[in-house]
Amino acid sequence: MPANLLLRTLGDGFGESVHTWWAAHASLAADLRRPADLALVGGLKSERLAWAFASGYQAALRAAVPRLPADEPAALCVTEARGGHPRAIEATLRRAEDGRLLASGQKTTVTLGPLAKHVVVVLREGDQPNGRPALRAAVIPTDRPGVSVSEGAPLPFAPELPHGALTLDNVEVFPDELLPGDAYEGLVRPFRTIEDLHVLAATLGFLIREARLSAQSGRLQQLLILAVATRDLCSANPSDPAVHVTLGGLFSAVEDAAEQANLTRAARDPEAAERFDRDRPLLSVASRARAARLDQAWTAVGVHQHSPNQDDPLEA
Repeated sequence: MPANLLLRTLGDGFGESVHTWWAAHASLAADLRRPADLALVGGLKSERLAWAFASGYQAALRAAVPRLPADEPAALCVTEARGGHPRAIEATLRRAEDGRLLASGQKTTVTLGPLAKHVVVVLREGDQPNGRPALRAAVIPTDRPGVSVSEGAPLPFAPELPHGALTLDNVEVFPDELLPGDAYEGLVRPFRTIEDLHVLAATLGFLIREARLSAQSGRLQQLLILAVATRDLCSANPSDPAVHVTLGGLFSAVEDAAEQANLTRAARDPEAAERFDRDRPLLSVASRARAARLDQAWTAVGVHQHSPNQDDPLEA
């Protein structure tokens, strides 16, 4: 049960380096097989929001692509210069004359940048009869010849988390590295919800840590209830409109809880409170797309709910 997981001894956190975060996260992953539990406990071990986000993201990737190794960081690479929608994908997967599958192209967003040891890349395999791009996803190790991951300048929020860009130059892709089915419908679209859920779970773990450090039993009970609900929702069908409606309510509750927690944090640790304010945009990643999905979900269940547009601080 999440309560048992989240009331364990806090112990040491993840430290200040992305490398110490990963070493501790990988140790947790060896013990916690369920991605939702890994996200929750990863958040509980996080002294800063950046590590909670990173643990939630890595847990979400394992939920979406279980074949990814637990002991090496990974990244999903979709977005290109023209965006992340299907018609914007220009990176290609083609068959060479000798029968090998070769991937070429560029991706503008690699979460964790050069730290990522595997990338799940969405590639264009041609066009379908209806003219829509035929997309496939492949899991490729970043040490393969032809793969290059550059590191970008630190972002204004969560600068501890590296990010970068990916270049593929005739990289060989083996058949067993291809994920089945259409990459957009089978991976990219559901991952948006899977990522939201697991990052939310990690954020709740982070807030539970704060409530325990501040000895706020009333707030702790509220957060544990939200954690149980989020953990259960992680196992639901990400295309179910009810999931999006519930997720919208959970996000709203967690945003309120985060605001209250930071008021308490400011009195106990002003530096940590300033860092949280700096990194708050992490909670708004892909918020515009999430709001659109929520609006569609309410319509699907027979209720019109207008969601205002919001600018995303970064693209997933």
